[in-house]
Amino acid sequence: MTASADARLDGSYYVEGRIVHRAPLAKKTETGRSISLGFPVCELSEWVGDEAAQIIADALNEAQRRAVLAAEGEK
Repeated sequence: MTASADARLDGSYYVEGRIVHRAPLAKKTETGRSISLGFPVCELSEWVGDEAAQIIADALNEAQRRAVLAAEGEK
């Protein structure tokens, strides 16, 4: 795990170079804490470039935010 991934346990998407990653997600449970694994989502080609990786991570984070808001609205 890299230093940038160590600092976050929120399940957000982030970029290292041309690779988009999903950070681990920590949740409180009745018996303690559960942590899901983080993982690389995709690697962009040199043709697309580093800037596109950040655009993709931002779009994934926004989609995740909207899904959470929609789920909270259904409760």
